[in-house]
Amino acid sequence: MQNVTGKALLVGAATALAITIATPAQAASVIDKGDTACARKNSAGRCTYGIGVIWQYKKGSNTRTVTFVSAEIRPAKTGASARWLYKKPGGKTHVGKSWRKAVKGSNSTGSWSETTWGTMQSTTGPKFPKNTQICIQWKGYEKKACLKVT
Repeated sequence: MQNVTGKALLVGAATALAITIATPAQAASVIDKGDTACARKNSAGRCTYGIGVIWQYKKGSNTRTVTFVSAEIRPAKTGASARWLYKKPGGKTHVGKSWRKAVKGSNSTGSWSETTWGTMQSTTGPKFPKNTQICIQWKGYEKKACLKVT
């Protein structure tokens, strides 16, 4: 897992919580996974923008349900907008959701802007084949942050 300040902990904790609160029958059949990726690092090696994704699938299934996508940029950018995209294996890139304005957050380590789609506790969302690439793109930045739903 790459260094995505704060977001890696958030996605990891949400995934662990989702697995922990599932009933024994659900835990055996539905698997929750989450991951983060960094697209650009600053001179200090810290991630300046990245992606967090949570998805679910039934054991043995090749279909993945994306329940949460998060885009974060540091430092905070006033009026920043992001969108998420997907590319199925062997397919073309498509827009998952259109541009959305980010909200600003801050703590003792600095400020950031983030936008999210879906909820961490969701059990529904768009369905994709295994190994679909999910990306976020910030308006004004050519490079995307991407990861595969495995």
